[in-house]
Amino acid sequence: MDAQEFITEQNFDPKQLATLTREELVNTLKEIVENGEVTAIKEQVDCIKQLFYKRHQQELAEATMQQEVEAENDEVVEPKQKQADPIEVEFKSVMGIYREKRAAYLAAIDAEYAANLEKKQAIIAKLETLIASEGDLNDTIAAFRVLQGEWKEIGPVSPTHVNEIWKEYNHYQEQFYDLIKINAALREYDFKKNLEDKSRLIEQAEKLSEEENVVKSFQLLQKLHEQWREIGPVARELRDEIWNKFKEASTVVNKRHQEFFENLKAREQAIEKEKTETIEFIENIDIQAISTYKEWEEKTQEVIALNEKFRSDDPTERRVINRLFKRYRTACDRFFEAKNEFYRRIKEELQANLEKKRILVEKAEQLKNSEEWRSTTDKLIALQKEWKTIGPTTKKYSDAIWERFIAACDHFFARKEANFKDKKVEEQENLRLKLEAIEALKAYELTGNDDEDYSAVRRLSDAYLSVGHVPYKEKDKVYKQYQEALNDKQSKLRSRRRNQELNFKGDRNKLMRQYELLKQQIATYENNIGFFNSSSKKGNNMVQDLERKIQNLKQDLSIIIEQINALDN
Repeated sequence: MDAQEFITEQNFDPKQLATLTREELVNTLKEIVENGEVTAIKEQVDCIKQLFYKRHQQELAEATMQQEVEAENDEVVEPKQKQADPIEVEFKSVMGIYREKRAAYLAAIDAEYAANLEKKQAIIAKLETLIASEGDLNDTIAAFRVLQGEWKEIGPVSPTHVNEIWKEYNHYQEQFYDLIKINAALREYDFKKNLEDKSRLIEQAEKLSEEENVVKSFQLLQKLHEQWREIGPVARELRDEIWNKFKEASTVVNKRHQEFFENLKAREQAIEKEKTETIEFIENIDIQAISTYKEWEEKTQEVIALNEKFRSDDPTERRVINRLFKRYRTACDRFFEAKNEFYRRIKEELQANLEKKRILVEKAEQLKNSEEWRSTTDKLIALQKEWKTIGPTTKKYSDAIWERFIAACDHFFARKEANFKDKKVEEQENLRLKLEAIEALKAYELTGNDDEDYSAVRRLSDAYLSVGHVPYKEKDKVYKQYQEALNDKQSKLRSRRRNQELNFKGDRNKLMRQYELLKQQIATYENNIGFFNSSSKKGNNMVQDLERKIQNLKQDLSIIIEQINALDN
């Protein structure tokens, strides 16, 4: 739209301006300031200024809000350094030109007001002198007409002196008409002309009540009042009547103007209350109670929705909206600073958890090729338990670090399972061999020759013990069968030996040699027990076997002692 369309008051349309962007507003302002009269463009300039800064504040807020929303991608947003806005700089430059023009204009107006005041004061002084003179009536009237003409040609004075100077001038006019005996026809002519002029002003004032723009009608009324003061008096009997009519018409316009601003004020108060409630809602958000991403996201959406509501167009006074906006920004800054702090703290925790898990992964990867099946199994299970105690990591790395960890664990346990699968086959074969050894032991028939029988039983027993591990569930059952078969043979051998020894009534020295020999064997077995590792299954079996042999030898020893005692007795 061409800026020239806004130059005159008749063409000015704020609704069309409201559709322009900041750049278009700057261009429009530039055209108006360069081509428009400074006396006619104030309303346009004020409107453009208000719209420009409203757009400016909205864009700043939207940019800030966008930056805050982007912080949700688990990244802490660093505040950006504020840079000069070239559009705002250009706008301020054009406004500076306008202010200079307006300042020059106002200075000229003040000078003109002062000069006009001085001229009117001089005319009043001449009127005072003219009224007091006793010269020729015709010359006095002519001089009065000249002074009237000069008065009308003089421009306006400062609003602070308008009423005062007009009352003084009107006072001398009335004195001239009332105190000087002039021609009645002339007097009636002036009164009639003044009545027509004032009646015309009354009609214009009455039509102002139909004007839609209340502010414009009020401004036009002030101009009518200025014209009223410039018109001379009417007949004395009509003065009150004509003034009351003008006053009544003025009252209607003034009342509309007052009601308009009262309604505007009430609306501003309602908007201020609504915006204050919005601010208080944000201020009262319990930040300490928000502890999850989901809760922060929900509260963020609420604050963004309130932002749209808070920034809606309204007629609130600029001073009030600035104060509310400052408080609103403080509340929003508090909220988003707390949110950023939460994200920063969580990011640090996630990073720390990631480092802890990396350490566990490295340990698991170091153990995955180990063949210490039992101890490594315990270590990996301990690592898995420790993994569960560590909190989450960033989504970007959580899957990858978990896959590395579980891959290392799975690798070891797959190797372990394959190893023990072969062990199971071996253990089944061992079970078969042990059972054969037990059956062979059971099937052996004693010959009666001690040395031969003892050697045979020991050989069959060694055949059993030389076989490796059997399945864990079968271990105790098989060993029990072996022990029962062995005990049976040993019991028969001991029984036969005791019978032989009891029947032997020979030399006591032979018994003593047997006694010493048994003691040495017992000492040797007891000494050998210390060399076996009882923590392993095989070592434990050997220890148990030695303990049984020691027990049997002690039983034999007790029999020898009994025999010696019997011989002694």
